[in-house]
Amino acid sequence: MAGSKADVSKVEEALFDLEACISVPEAEKIMLAQGVKITRPSIIAWINTYKIGKKVGGRYYIDPVKLSLLLRGKLKRA
Repeated sequence: MAGSKADVSKVEEALFDLEACISVPEAEKIMLAQGVKITRPSIIAWINTYKIGKKVGGRYYIDPVKLSLLLRGKLKRA
């Protein structure tokens, strides 16, 4: 029996390591250092479009590995 979409979501949530994540301002600094000029609202849009992070407790957190893959063009829209 295949798992439901809700089951998959629970697994993804369990695998999300908040301690390894970076904040939106940290992501903005990293991208600026790599020559990518982007606004914070645009970063939040990327989080939602490319599933590179999550909103937890009213704040957004980004998986730095997924951000790196996105910046190198190795991550597609979710």
